[in-house]
Amino acid sequence: MKPSFPRALGLIALAAALPAWADNISYPADAALLRPIAGFAVISFAPSGTDTFPPISDSLSGNTVTVESADPVYVFGAINNADSTEVGGSGAGEGNLVRINVDLGANTYVFGGYSSGAADVTGNRVEITGAAIEADGGHVQAGTSNANANSVLVDGGSVWNVSGGFIGTGSGAATGNMVEIRNGAFVSGAVYGSEAGAGATTGNSVSILDSEVVGNITGGDTYGSASATNNTVSIGGSSTLGATSVIQGGSSSGDAFTGNTLKLENYTGTVGVSQVIDPASRSMKS
Repeated sequence: MKPSFPRALGLIALAAALPAWADNISYPADAALLRPIAGFAVISFAPSGTDTFPPISDSLSGNTVTVESADPVYVFGAINNADSTEVGGSGAGEGNLVRINVDLGANTYVFGGYSSGAADVTGNRVEITGAAIEADGGHVQAGTSNANANSVLVDGGSVWNVSGGFIGTGSGAATGNMVEIRNGAFVSGAVYGSEAGAGATTGNSVSILDSEVVGNITGGDTYGSASATNNTVSIGGSSTLGATSVIQGGSSSGDAFTGNTLKLENYTGTVGVSQVIDPASRSMKS
């Protein structure tokens, strides 16, 4: 929706592993890449190749996209709406990285990797120190493809809704995605380790440290009856949680019991939540 290295070290390792054909772009330095992407009416920023229809980035892995100015509405680490070639990848340096270092304002959407549904989205990452409306580490709009091992870090920045891995109306699974909220970050909406339309959500996680979240917090959320299992939510430090928030390891009309975990770790903050869902009994605790 993420690595144990210190942040700077992790980025150095990623840069060293980038394939030679990957894009390393930034806005406004690479302003020529700010344009309407085919199928998106508004201005977008993404690697080259995405102005054809259906859009597909010339490089689907290893891209680094950095935004330092508040013009783009959609930002993509890579996009594939054309075929089944994976966006990102499980190997070192194969995932795409998007960094948002500025307040992008209202109606701005950020995707580490994006697929309309034929392609899996794997190992992509978004890092926000500025602000955006919504951020997905990996996004699959529909179809049967999967969103796995994607991540979002909100480090002192702000966002409305955030998801490590997102699957819209499709039946694909979301596995091993992660969201980290830390260092005084602010989330005015909801946080999901992953969301899946009709597929299972397994082994996803949310970590909140010394930050504020107003909306619901869910490790793995399945909209249908597929299982939501082995997901984790951890809250620590001086974090503040919303008065009407619901916090749960997993959410599903099917199995939302197995292996889901809620953790309070060295917690000294304010709990205003109306309900905490116990993953073992599914009881609601005020």
